[in-house]
Amino acid sequence: MVAPPEPPVEPGLPTGDKHDSSPRPGLLGRAERLLGATAVLGAAIYALINVLYVEFYDDFGVRPEEVGWDRLTMLSRTAWVALAVLIVTVAFLLVRAVLGDRLQAVRPAAVAGHPIFAWFAIALLVLLAGYWYLTLKMEREADRVGRGETVNGIGLIVPFIDVRAYRAEVTWLGEAATMPSTLNSPHLTYLGRGRDTAVLVACGTTTVIVPADQVVISIKNRGHSRVDREAQQQEFARLCP
Repeated sequence: MVAPPEPPVEPGLPTGDKHDSSPRPGLLGRAERLLGATAVLGAAIYALINVLYVEFYDDFGVRPEEVGWDRLTMLSRTAWVALAVLIVTVAFLLVRAVLGDRLQAVRPAAVAGHPIFAWFAIALLVLLAGYWYLTLKMEREADRVGRGETVNGIGLIVPFIDVRAYRAEVTWLGEAATMPSTLNSPHLTYLGRGRDTAVLVACGTTTVIVPADQVVISIKNRGHSRVDREAQQQEFARLCP
């Protein structure tokens, strides 16, 4: 006896298979991909920020850790930058959802044919261009220290590359015989304080590393306007001819 054929399954109806390999719903799937991309982006930003800090402080022969920039502090900076990028990405996705048809009409053919590779190439070019620009910016900020100018970091509203350098006066707390002679320099720039040491630059050229518990540092000038910088350059030229 031949069994009657099973009725055909209408399209769109569940088949009863518990192991459904169909993709997750659109909103949940996009959220998962966005979170995954954010994790990768955060790792890339952490590496980039670490390289930029090293680029600045290497000009003075010190490591970021010696002026207080440990890994935990850099991770906190990375979190802020990644959050800002995530907000911009979500805003872009919202605009894309609202103006989807119009963006589809003006989208380049290369992006339309290979969207994943096209957007990846664009993101890579933006990352490389940003790295090149920030590297040059860090070199210019290090040059400012050599001219006796204030450095207040790189960023928009909040610095995300928070390198700093200020004109300072130093009081030695130890015995006079143990005081480094470079602390008598007429111009000292304070770079930062680590767990055990404080780092200064004498006349823009000589790095001075002293025990942090043996000095009291007073910041003299935090200004970074054009007028402030001109005054700082004039004072530096007078004190360190």
